[in-house]
Amino acid sequence: MVTLQPKISRRPSGWQDQGPRHHKDDHIVVSGLADLRRWLGGSASTPPAAVIIETVQRYAGMRVLSDRWLRAAQQLCHAHGVLLVFNETLAGCGRTGRFFSFEASGVQPDLIVLSQALGGYGLPLGLVLYAPDLACAPPSPANAPTPDHALITAATALDIYWSDGQFESHVQKQSAQLTAGLRDLVRMCPEVFLRRTGSGMVQGMQCRTPDVARRVIEAGFREGVLLNTVDDAGTVLALCCPLTLNSLEREQLIARLRAAAYAARHAELGAQTSPA
Repeated sequence: MVTLQPKISRRPSGWQDQGPRHHKDDHIVVSGLADLRRWLGGSASTPPAAVIIETVQRYAGMRVLSDRWLRAAQQLCHAHGVLLVFNETLAGCGRTGRFFSFEASGVQPDLIVLSQALGGYGLPLGLVLYAPDLACAPPSPANAPTPDHALITAATALDIYWSDGQFESHVQKQSAQLTAGLRDLVRMCPEVFLRRTGSGMVQGMQCRTPDVARRVIEAGFREGVLLNTVDDAGTVLALCCPLTLNSLEREQLIARLRAAAYAARHAELGAQTSPA
């Protein structure tokens, strides 16, 4: 459980696990925004300053909030005068196929938080984007301690990767093929995997049990794939692939995951049939 600062409340998105048949396109099935509505409109307490939303919920097992859910949340926030903040630390910077994971919804948040995805491979970099009407002070060198030449690096990166749709198309193409490969893996190994979750290059594979997940992690390590679980139940394996993933690397990843799944299935069947 994450330790929260005083006056910060953690609320559920409304998703309930009701089995594979209720998961359309591996997105969260929303039972409604009644809890958020009650929380924002409650007369017993002061309305919150902001609502922070993570579109791809890592610690819920790579669950993806639907565009419809995001639009409804924005309407609620605006109706109650509450700022809407999107946490893009994991899914931002093209991880889901677009620069921001929420772009397809048409929602325009008041603030956007970026860090891990922005920093890439280990660079400790964070950034907060905010709407112009939220600016509290005019631009000043005191508000920007980063050296000026960093702007040159940023401009070059934008020119190389985001000046046209080529890089975005590459990520979307690889994401679609990665998703298809993982779905095939679920069909091929139903004794191991329950479903695929996530979006773009931020994927998850839900195993049948925590023991099965542990066996896949161990077998994956032997195959050269580092895996870990990201949900409280210990069943969802995280797959956060680099944006530069190419076709050969993607095929190798799927092949190694398949080998790890087969090894885990063999070990699980052996454990079930061995005498007590």
